[in-house]
Amino acid sequence: LSTQMKEELETMDFVGNPSQYKWDHLVLPALQRFHEVHKHADVPREFVVPTDDETWPRIA
Repeated sequence: LSTQMKEELETMDFVGNPSQYKWDHLVLPALQRFHEVHKHADVPREFVVPTDDETWPRIA
């Protein structure tokens, strides 16, 4: 892509790599919050992010 096209896509908040975006904006922040709360990062498979706690990250 041209530099101009890349700049235009960035101004539209275009996500070129959805997996990386999800990791950077949801998974990693949620893991960091889990670690703050539980003092470890061994997240149980059955763990669900609380829906009634605004301190946990959300996808807009």
